[in-house]
Amino acid sequence: MDRRGLFAGAGLLYLGPLLAGMSGAPPAQMPVFVALFLMWLALLNPGAWPATVEAWLSPGGLAGVALRAAVQLALVGLCFAVGRGLAAVLGARMALPGALPLAISALGIGLGRLAWNPDRAAGMDRFLDDALARIAALSRPEPDRSDWPALLAPVLNLPDTTPDAEARAAVAQAMRPVAGPGLVRDLARRLSMAPGRHRAARRGLILWATDPAVAEAYLGCGIQTEAIRPAEGEADLLELHASRTLALLSILPEACEDCPSVAYLRELSVDVADPAATAVLRRLAARTAELAPQDPD
Repeated sequence: MDRRGLFAGAGLLYLGPLLAGMSGAPPAQMPVFVALFLMWLALLNPGAWPATVEAWLSPGGLAGVALRAAVQLALVGLCFAVGRGLAAVLGARMALPGALPLAISALGIGLGRLAWNPDRAAGMDRFLDDALARIAALSRPEPDRSDWPALLAPVLNLPDTTPDAEARAAVAQAMRPVAGPGLVRDLARRLSMAPGRHRAARRGLILWATDPAVAEAYLGCGIQTEAIRPAEGEADLLELHASRTLALLSILPEACEDCPSVAYLRELSVDVADPAATAVLRRLAARTAELAPQDPD
């Protein structure tokens, strides 16, 4: 993206109504300039405009477009006024063809489109937002390790008959004081070291880690990988994790980087003696490979 070309396009865009004012163009040209200015806004940020006919016709959509049009009308009017003021100061109007100022503004839009790629700009914004979120997640303070057993005790003491909603809430409560990834890893380690026990805690960890809001807050911390390790050998838990992670990736594709590796998922799909768990693990492996093709097989 060439920002100099973008600035040049913006200069030509505003030069059009300025010259129109200096040449004494009639006010009837102002709506055409407003339309050109709105096209410029759409070029810079197409995502800010309604995407469907229903959105355009909704009260909010119409109000937003009307507000933008009013602002652009004020800008065009200001350019006309400045142009006429300059003509008065110079003591003469510029003799220009009526369509020339319009053509200059339209040329500015074309130049701006050549210099500015809105899709690439939006992708760069998403990349920067994601990078900042990852830095924030990794830099969250952890409590003293001596406090971890007390924080995790309510989760580890859950009866196996605990409903899923309560188990997930217990994990969320344990993580709330810190939100750092270290405590998540410690819980997963403790559960992995006690096979066959703490089933409610295992389910709670999976349900919590695969929640879209939690996954987004922990991007870059690998919590989906941590949550699946205590489920090894448990077909129902592996199926639960894989099915929820597939749903998560449909909402938050970038979470694929926190998911188990394709090789690990394929290994689990072979080892588990349950057709349903095998099938969903294979689907998760295929989806992860599709989203992160650099992942080794």
